[in-house]
Amino acid sequence: MRGRLDAIDRRILDSLQTDSSVPIADIAETAGCSTTACWRRIDGFRQSGLIRKHVALLDRGKLNLGLTVFVYVSLRWHHADQLTAFHEHISALPQVVECYAAFGEVDYILKIVAPSIEHFETFFHATLSRIEIIRSIKSTVTMREIKSTTALPVPP
Repeated sequence: MRGRLDAIDRRILDSLQTDSSVPIADIAETAGCSTTACWRRIDGFRQSGLIRKHVALLDRGKLNLGLTVFVYVSLRWHHADQLTAFHEHISALPQVVECYAAFGEVDYILKIVAPSIEHFETFFHATLSRIEIIRSIKSTVTMREIKSTTALPVPP
């Protein structure tokens, strides 16, 4: 990728974040450049890693995954090999859709989706609470999603 992003780059990236299945010719028209130039820019974004991958965003409700729970995890130990094992364990759990290492009162914040509170309770007791390195777990069950987006603000 070239240095800074220009206005055309930002329009292309905004368009791709809205719907990456739109034909390049349509993206080029929206961005104000030729199809070839648009394709070159998109290819450059891919080559540089700015565009990591193209995915389909699924509707959680239609998959019966309407419950979202944020789980706050504190660990007993912080040795590198134990952290690696914890990361691998959490990464293998499909119910955990996001995991963040954190500074502050907790070590990790997990975003977990489930069909119901009963399913989450089963997951909690059968899986999370059995991870030996975890010292404590606190959770917040969400009532309603107000905003959810994968689009990043593209800086000038």
